[in-house]
Amino acid sequence: MVNEGLSFRFQRRLAAVAASLSLLLALLVLQLVRWHVLAHPDTIPAPVPVSLGEPQRARGNIVDRHGQLLATDVFRWDIGVSPNALKDADQEKLAQELAPLLKQSADELLAKIRAQPQAHYVLLASAVDQEVGERIASLRHRGVKAEPRPRRYYPQNELAAHLLGFVNVEGRAFYGVEEFYQEFLTNASTLYDSQGGDDTLPADFSPFIPSPVGRDLILTIDSGIQYLVQTELRHAIEYYGAQAGTIIVLDPRTGEILAAASEPAFDPNRYYEGNDRSWVNSAISLAYEPGSVVKVVTLAAGLDAQAITLDETFRDNGRLEIGGYEIRNSDRRAHGIVTLTDILAQSLNVGAAQVSLKLGPEAFYRYLRDFGFGQVTEVDLAGESAGIVKNPNSPVWSESDLATNAYGQGLTVTPLQLATAVAAIANDGVLMKPHVVRATVDQGRLIPIRPKAQQRAVSAETARAVSQLMRDATARSIDADLVPGYQVAGKTGTAQVPTLTGYSEDTTIATYVAFLPVDDPRVVILVKLDRPTRSTWAAEVTVPVFQRIAIELVRLLDIPPDTVRLSRK
Repeated sequence: MVNEGLSFRFQRRLAAVAASLSLLLALLVLQLVRWHVLAHPDTIPAPVPVSLGEPQRARGNIVDRHGQLLATDVFRWDIGVSPNALKDADQEKLAQELAPLLKQSADELLAKIRAQPQAHYVLLASAVDQEVGERIASLRHRGVKAEPRPRRYYPQNELAAHLLGFVNVEGRAFYGVEEFYQEFLTNASTLYDSQGGDDTLPADFSPFIPSPVGRDLILTIDSGIQYLVQTELRHAIEYYGAQAGTIIVLDPRTGEILAAASEPAFDPNRYYEGNDRSWVNSAISLAYEPGSVVKVVTLAAGLDAQAITLDETFRDNGRLEIGGYEIRNSDRRAHGIVTLTDILAQSLNVGAAQVSLKLGPEAFYRYLRDFGFGQVTEVDLAGESAGIVKNPNSPVWSESDLATNAYGQGLTVTPLQLATAVAAIANDGVLMKPHVVRATVDQGRLIPIRPKAQQRAVSAETARAVSQLMRDATARSIDADLVPGYQVAGKTGTAQVPTLTGYSEDTTIATYVAFLPVDDPRVVILVKLDRPTRSTWAAEVTVPVFQRIAIELVRLLDIPPDTVRLSRK
């Protein structure tokens, strides 16, 4: 658990800043909701009878990496008439014929028609089922206008809702890939792959691609893994008494997001039953103080800058005064002479702070930026937050920040930023741009989204050294056989929650980020639970969730055990 020994004044300053930022975010979200919120369809005013308005654009389909349908258009029909083109007898006959189809009485329909005898158009019914709409259109009655209107449909309901987003009844997209790729999906713009090259879409890839619109998305996610992650997250929140949570599964080699789930969630088919709290994707939009997971970045920075060495030791007296503030270990103990593995295995705040002090502010914050902190990842999802990392040029920065930031206090990150940073260590030090769209399909042409390296965070040698430290710390502090047959490199983070008077004594945000296999990382898994009540420690609430997911993932992804894989090399 992060340090509780900071002075009351410093705690209040941090908490006030955090509370102000949280309030600002809430106000911005609420303002967005006030401007754009999508009421239940029953509360949306009926179309003005004299005007159909601008027709809603149809959208392309969205499928997962295996072609399973995640979003498509279904059609509901608007049925109207032109009273000025119909004689009285025709109006009566038409009302009789349409009544059973529209489930209205003939008298009701006739009253609508005759209410505006000179009108060019009067709406009789909206959102009529496709079968009925097509039948009325086939009758070809003079003066009757039957028009299909696309409505967005999500056949998997809540599956990947935060990644998809939703589309309201007016055709406007909110959140996820629906909003990010709005112009492309509606055929209003063209996307170009800067690395060039169109591929041929396999004829048997999916019956849903290409769509009639011809603008479609193939996502990186695997629906089976996504279902596993969402199921485990809901179980964990219930079992551990948490208020919310996030799980991310990432391929560190490509930046592909294989699954990402957040709770609370919503059903995009019934988005109007949700609210801003359930719509917002906390994996990318809600930054938080991550706690001790940041220690792996601190050690990587120290080693890469040669401010420390692998065999370096530190004297841990259990407390450290810096900038007028006292830093202490979460266990309130002094550990004597400690190694880098000790700092990770025992999650020692004093040791991590000593590393950042050796680095100095200029180098330390440069490495934080290189690992992606304080800036958006540029993931192709709407609504991403950059988090907050103070720097020495800021008037609110103090020397104590250099120490506390080293163990994840006093800075904020999103879960995706944190997963991406740890993925850089797994990927030989290269930070990859995370993405959720694997390819776009434009009129049958497959345009892959190529993996993109953002920058090198640390050298390959440093990344491998830190991977081994994480592996050894995991074996010592958690379980050498956490995932049977596979070596795991990970780090917990148990961060206290800022309040108006300091840090809460009994509420935490628990995080575990790990990757496997250590010698050839295939997946990075982040598990985050907000304010768990069964236990406040990450090792007790997030590690078991990781374990269950990882055991299933190595089977689903067909990752050979260490003995088999190493024997092939």
